[in-house]
Amino acid sequence: MSAPNASIDLTNPAVRRMLGDQDRPVAGGKKSLVQVAGDAEHGVTSAINLDIGKIEVLVYANKGDVPLLTVDVYKVDGEPLKIHLLCPRCHNHLTIAQDRKAIEFEPRAANRQQANIRALGISPDMQRIVSTGDLSVEEFECTWELDAKLKVSSFSGNLCRFRAAIDHNLLKIAG
Repeated sequence: MSAPNASIDLTNPAVRRMLGDQDRPVAGGKKSLVQVAGDAEHGVTSAINLDIGKIEVLVYANKGDVPLLTVDVYKVDGEPLKIHLLCPRCHNHLTIAQDRKAIEFEPRAANRQQANIRALGISPDMQRIVSTGDLSVEEFECTWELDAKLKVSSFSGNLCRFRAAIDHNLLKIAG
């Protein structure tokens, strides 16, 4: 069902940038919006914001292929602190919980690596998160399979096994 009188102007460069669609030719110039969730007749839809407890923190890595990590820290009352990041080696998602690893986090403290991070020439949209959030995490290991087609065994060498710790926003790679 189409939303009444609602359309997207695909000739607007800002709209095309937001949609990641600036390289494709525009035919017609406008597209109709389509209701895909909720009850369009009654105007009731549900929304769940999963970012409410999230704080983004930048972590500097002075060695390795990835010099900067964005770590999402979830601090929800009554739950252990959790961090989410992408493994710098295999680029899979890692979750580390405070009930399994020692995590120290001060959201209002200064990021001790902000000078090193700014020297990387970060994008303007990341400037808002560069200065705050002091994060330390005990050594952790990535256990994702590198090749999903291979069998995993203790001798196959198919596990990522990237090991590191975070010390005041500095990634310290083990080994």
